[in-house]
Amino acid sequence: MTIVAYVLSSAAILVMAANIWLIARLISGFSGGGEVGNRLKLLLALIAFFFLGYVISPVLVAVGLLIDWAAILVFAVFFFGAFYVTITLGVLRKIFSVLNLLKAKDDSQAQE
Repeated sequence: MTIVAYVLSSAAILVMAANIWLIARLISGFSGGGEVGNRLKLLLALIAFFFLGYVISPVLVAVGLLIDWAAILVFAVFFFGAFYVTITLGVLRKIFSVLNLLKAKDDSQAQE
């Protein structure tokens, strides 16, 4: 039972580490500020907060603070939550791509 919890936890930690890298890339590639920039920074803070929880949770299992079934449930929620964040970042990346295309189109029309 505990091995399943650790496997799910490890998978969630890896996915969230990738999400931190993705949001950092999005923020570094985003030239604007304002509300969108602030939301991206908030998203980074939330991802980092959850990542910390994902890292600490296996320790709680190791010292016996979580029972086996509860641990599996928690880590399963963490794992699918990590994929939710991945999907959210993908949507943001697509939105930024569309915005860049629109800006390029406007710039080319303005030059004509």
